Amino acid sequence: MSVSEEIRANLRQRYKFARRDVRDRVAREAAIAETLSVILCSYNSSEPIAAYVAMSDETNLAPLFKRHNDQLWVLPRTQPDKTMTFHAWHQHEPLAPSEFDIFAPAPNATLITPNEIAVVLIPLVAFDDHGNRLGMGGGYYDRYLANLASNKPRIGIAFDCQHSASPLPREEWDVTLSTVVTESGMIEFDK
Repeated sequence: MSVSEEIRANLRQRYKFARRDVRDRVAREAAIAETLSVILCSYNSSEPIAAYVAMSDETNLAPLFKRHNDQLWVLPRTQPDKTMTFHAWHQHEPLAPSEFDIFAPAPNATLITPNEIAVVLIPLVAFDDHGNRLGMGGGYYDRYLANLASNKPRIGIAFDCQHSASPLPREEWDVTLSTVVTESGMIEFDK
């Protein structure tokens, strides 16, 4: 393991513990959903919004899904070649575990291409004041976001405790966020 990889692994562990220990999670997730609702009101419900189903201690978007039940949501499916695709999902459709036991739309659900997506909501482990994101380490989102037009909003979803006051280490392939939404509100980053 390189020094950079070791630093990132230590940071992941630190911020995953912080995320796991969040108190009043339901109220905090409701506040995040409220802010996201304001952002999403500027989009038509037929425009695909890329989201995710929370795993482990990630910020749960269920309150947002309930507020926008007519929205065209698209959720990720990880692929064996270490890529990720997004597929249409309507709230009445069941989700099934896919690779890594992540719940995802059925394999035959409609594929939505990166250029069709209006906004991407992204889970994260940590973020800094420059829009850098530390993810789980698989690189799935970085590979996907590299194919997304630069004018499409990339919104990180986190709790306040996931904010790093120090710059996070970056690799050349890391894609920065345009915004982060926490229970305290929205943070926009200069590009």
